[in-house]
Amino acid sequence: MTKRPIYVMTKFLVGLSVEQMAEKLAPLQIDGVDFLIRDGYPLPPSEVTPARLKEVIDQFESFELNVPMIEHDMIDPYSIETERIYVASADCGINQMRLGLQQYDRSKSYKENADIVRKRIAGFEELGRKYGVRGLLQQHGGSLYASASGMAMVLNGCNPKYIGFYADPANQLAQEGSELPEVTFGVARDFLSFVGVKNAIMTRNGGKWEGLWTTLPDGAVDWKEIVAHLDKIGYEGPLGLHGYYANRDEEQILAQINADIIYLKSLLTNTNKEIVRL
Repeated sequence: MTKRPIYVMTKFLVGLSVEQMAEKLAPLQIDGVDFLIRDGYPLPPSEVTPARLKEVIDQFESFELNVPMIEHDMIDPYSIETERIYVASADCGINQMRLGLQQYDRSKSYKENADIVRKRIAGFEELGRKYGVRGLLQQHGGSLYASASGMAMVLNGCNPKYIGFYADPANQLAQEGSELPEVTFGVARDFLSFVGVKNAIMTRNGGKWEGLWTTLPDGAVDWKEIVAHLDKIGYEGPLGLHGYYANRDEEQILAQINADIIYLKSLLTNTNKEIVRL
């Protein structure tokens, strides 16, 4: 596998067919597609089968794009749809997937939330062991694991072959849970399986602070520092661009993703190319 391969998630291409997605993504210099399984997209969870997922993969591969990873919103490891996604992924050679967000239920205590989440994660771990597919937990606001410290608590005792850590520094900044890179990538290092790549600035809206998605070089997350720390810890896993940019249409997003890929690759190779701003 390519050292630190770059993927692009298909979430921003809502409303397009798989073929149309592939046409849009093919010109980008990426190593793979992070394919989202969700209602309203070409492959909803209720329609996942090995044959249907293979069709998706074949369509991307006809444009010389591979699909090494998928994302979905399943939070219950015991549902029929969840296991069906694991079966299809294993059959198609996909070895890791981002799991659905385990939302924090504010009507329950912290301990009650932790017990529920850890029980579900144990179920996903069993599915991973059964099918050989690692399930990833993504740092996200509104969960027990918005911070890496919270993630470490949730992952404690899990097997990193079957449950992984999806780091997302911009989610930490824009939502909750921001920490030093040494903490973010240190406390759950053994589980680190994927790094989400985007950036944000904080703005005031109606008296409240909120995150606004922006370009990699212009946000508050210092990606030069992040990449330097990934170098330091020897992380060679995938990096995934999300295509999150405020106030841009589809074509502008694609152009900005291309510019951000150039910037990211300059950081990865220490070439310090001139920043392209659109």
